[in-house]
Amino acid sequence: MKLSIIVPVYNIAHYLSDCVQSVLAQNFQDWELVLVNDGSTDQSPVFCEEWAKKDKRIRVVHKTNGGLSDARNAGLLEAKGEYIHFLDGDDYYAADNVLQTLMEQIELYHHLDTLLFCRIDRYDDTGKENKERPYDVDFINQALSATIIFEHLLRTQRFNMSACFQIMRREFLMDNQIFFEKGLLSEDVDWSMALWQHLKTVKAVNCYGYCYRHRSASISTSISVRTYQSYQYMFQKWIPRLQEDGGTLAQLQLNYLAFLFPTLLYAFFSVSKQDRKLAYALLKKMKSVLQYSATRKSNRVAVCVKIIGFYLTCRIFASYGCISKRGINAYVKVLLGK
Repeated sequence: MKLSIIVPVYNIAHYLSDCVQSVLAQNFQDWELVLVNDGSTDQSPVFCEEWAKKDKRIRVVHKTNGGLSDARNAGLLEAKGEYIHFLDGDDYYAADNVLQTLMEQIELYHHLDTLLFCRIDRYDDTGKENKERPYDVDFINQALSATIIFEHLLRTQRFNMSACFQIMRREFLMDNQIFFEKGLLSEDVDWSMALWQHLKTVKAVNCYGYCYRHRSASISTSISVRTYQSYQYMFQKWIPRLQEDGGTLAQLQLNYLAFLFPTLLYAFFSVSKQDRKLAYALLKKMKSVLQYSATRKSNRVAVCVKIIGFYLTCRIFASYGCISKRGINAYVKVLLGK
C-alpha cells in the first residue's frame, strides 16, 4: 500500500462527510484511510463506522480522548502505507487529482523523506478562500541539503510547521521516532522541530491540494493562556538543547523559534480579558527568545522592544493583530474593555 491517510476525529460530525468524501473522490486509489475516533461524544463514531462499512480501505480506531497529538500518534502506529498524510477531520482535499499529483511527484525521487505542498485557507464565516504563497520549487528541489532548505524557508518567511501540508515516508518517521507530544497546543511546532533535525531529503510542489477550514470553534483558532503555556514549554524544551547542540541547523532552529514569537503578540487581544495578565507574564518570560531574531518579522519586534520597551511593543503588535484579523470594531471593544 502506497499511502495511509490519518484523520483524527473529535466531535466533528458536521464536517466529517466533506473530509471522507474528498478522499473517496481521489483519482489515486492506492490508499487506506485511518479514522481515529478520539473519544467523540457526538455522532462522529457512528459516522466513522458507517464509512468503514462502505469501503474496505477505511479503518476505524476507537480510543479514549487524549487530544490531537495522541490521536495522530495512534493513527501512525496503525498505518500500513509507505507514505503518511495527516488530514484533519474538518478539512478536505481541494480537488480529485490532489493525491495523484503528489504521489507522482514523490515517484520522481528515491526514498524521499517529505514532500511539501500548499494549502487553501477557507473561512467559514465569509466563505472566502485564499491561497498561500507558493514555494520556490526550483531552489528547494535543487538544494543540496535539508539544512539549506530550512534556511531558505526561514529567510523567505515561507516556513510552515504543520504536519498536514506535507506527505512523509512512514519508515523515516518510525525509524526516528517522530511522534507528537501529548497535551500541547500548537503541537506541530514541537513536532516540526524534531522532524527537521532528522530530515535528509526534502522536496516541494506548488499543488494547492489541502483545503484548510477556519472555523471559530476549532482548536487552531482558539487562543488561550494554555496556548502561551504550550509555547513557553516548547521554548524551555528546545532552546537549551539547541544551544548545547551548536552547528548551523541548531542556530537556524533558534532563529525559527524567534520567528514564532511575534505571532503570540499578534494574538494577545484574542485571549479573554480575565486571562490577559497571566498571558502577558508568560510573554514577558519568553521574550528572551528575541536574541535569536534573524527574520524581518522577529527583527521588527526585537527593535521595538529595545526602543520603547516590552509593554508598548506588546500593545502595538497586539493592536495590529486584532485589527487585521478581527476588524476595527473588535479592536474598539478591546479598548473599551469589553
